[in-house]
Amino acid sequence: MSIAFPSDDIIISDANVLINFLDSGHFELLIKLFQGKLHITDTVRAEIKQHNSELDKAIEEGKVKVHKVPIEQVAHLAKSFENFQAGEASCFVLAKEKGWRIGTDDGAAKVFIRKELGMHYIFTTFDVLLKAVRLGIIKKTEVESVVDEMEKKANFFYGEEDYKKFSSELKKS
Repeated sequence: MSIAFPSDDIIISDANVLINFLDSGHFELLIKLFQGKLHITDTVRAEIKQHNSELDKAIEEGKVKVHKVPIEQVAHLAKSFENFQAGEASCFVLAKEKGWRIGTDDGAAKVFIRKELGMHYIFTTFDVLLKAVRLGIIKKTEVESVVDEMEKKANFFYGEEDYKKFSSELKKS
């Protein structure tokens, strides 16, 4: 049996990744990286409380695409798996259908996605930053201050092991 790999250039983002970039003032970095291939669900859109105008503008300009996922598909998943919220469930439904990566930092979502689709379907805030460095969208020397701003302004939480892996990959970039 072969392993299915998701599309590298399209991401369906959960609210936590969006919030990290929106609340820290680095949303444009996410927009530049995905250049019109950043997707969200209507459920995720409803979860974004702050910076509505910035997200609305990106949606209006076609830089972020919003998809409606039937509530019955989302509700079933959210009820069936502990700590799996409606936003993550809606992203999972669309990612599975379209073969897209899921942008999430949520621990329960990552466990579920890894089990159901494979680890290649997960794309975290750290992955976004690494890809942006590799593509020259942001300088390596600027990344630490971006992470600091995300911690302070967006309440970005991550595990020590995730940070060590990120740091190691950043040094290689």
